[in-house]
Amino acid sequence: MMDCFGDSLTFGFGLKSGYKWIDILVDSGYDIVNYGVNGAVISEIQRQVMVHVPRDKVFIMGGTNDFVLGGSIDYVLLKYLEINEYLKDKCSKVFLGIPTPTNPDLWEYKSLSNKLEGFQKKLLSTFPRNRLVDFYQAFTPYDSSLFFDEIHPNKKGAQKMAQVFLKETRL
Repeated sequence: MMDCFGDSLTFGFGLKSGYKWIDILVDSGYDIVNYGVNGAVISEIQRQVMVHVPRDKVFIMGGTNDFVLGGSIDYVLLKYLEINEYLKDKCSKVFLGIPTPTNPDLWEYKSLSNKLEGFQKKLLSTFPRNRLVDFYQAFTPYDSSLFFDEIHPNKKGAQKMAQVFLKETRL
């Protein structure tokens, strides 16, 4: 039993029901609830976590929208630490997601791309590897055939996210 909290990358923005990465896992028999919200920033994700009674395991992923809006890596990392601290005695395992990359070759995504890379490095140096789901590494080098808008995974990308999630959480 797992609850997943996050932004549009967790929600599965742009994909019909059944094609989102969490839907793929649920359809395969996994007991997962998707609480992802399109456009959510990390403070909203944190509030959402705190109003739910967590089940056995919890997955958190955010930061992309914060970075788009000019937020800092350190601020998002602080929120990850606060969420982790809040949940540590409330569930058996907390997994922290590292968001997928964006196209580093496009000028309009250069700043976001740099922040996502820096965030990945910070998370890897802050948390034990077995607590992280590193979508960033799994989607590097960037492959535009896995995304429909340079940020959000398409059907093929969602299938890859489901595979990476299963491998790294060992569900």
